[in-house]
Amino acid sequence: MPSTGYIGIYFGKETATVLCLGSGAAQQGNLIGCFTVSVQAQQQEDGDNIAELASLIAEGCAEKLPNHQNCEAAVALDCSIFMQHNVHSEFTDLKQIASTIRFDAEEALAADIANVAIAFRPDSSDETGSGLSVFTAEKKILARIITALQRNHIDPVTIEPDINC
Repeated sequence: MPSTGYIGIYFGKETATVLCLGSGAAQQGNLIGCFTVSVQAQQQEDGDNIAELASLIAEGCAEKLPNHQNCEAAVALDCSIFMQHNVHSEFTDLKQIASTIRFDAEEALAADIANVAIAFRPDSSDETGSGLSVFTAEKKILARIITALQRNHIDPVTIEPDINC
């Protein structure tokens, strides 16, 4: 079934904002609806807030966004969930950068990045390579967000740091 719109979810540690844009010719770019949900700050592990927040998002979608189940979903991560780093790559070609970014980030951060997800954005390039903004987030937190949303019948096609969205 073709998508009837797009749902954007701005996902934070305790708050999420959701909006739905129409995709039909008469609805192109039109805001169909939006809402914000919040959970109380807990001293427990983030996973508890994530599951509760995903449930509140699904409830809000069912209540406020008609046909939300036919929409493609995208998630923007709040800056409290990821970290930004400046990294230099020897390459200027995006394919080469993508294939070596984990090594460059690990070297620049002086840490094991096996449990980290990485996104990057080229900021500059010259004969010495490229200056990159590299965004890192813990894989386990991203897995919790994806699993919690999927349990609530929301399957995001993309998850990006808010600064990249």
